[in-house]
Amino acid sequence: LLLYSDGVTEAWSPDEVEYGVERLSHVASSSLMDTSPRALINRCIEDVAGFTGPGSRRDDLTLMVIARS
Repeated sequence: LLLYSDGVTEAWSPDEVEYGVERLSHVASSSLMDTSPRALINRCIEDVAGFTGPGSRRDDLTLMVIARS
């Protein structure tokens, strides 16, 4: 289960493009089988940071992963 704040999906690129749920879903689903919850969070944060580029964020980035073992 991946929980996130709107600051993740509403992050903007320097070209004023919104990150979006679809991109987050793609990053998460491509990582689920081969990674730990912590690694999944880190991968999502890295992807958002790469998307937005350097500079200040407009909102917080909050992610939580709950995994069943």
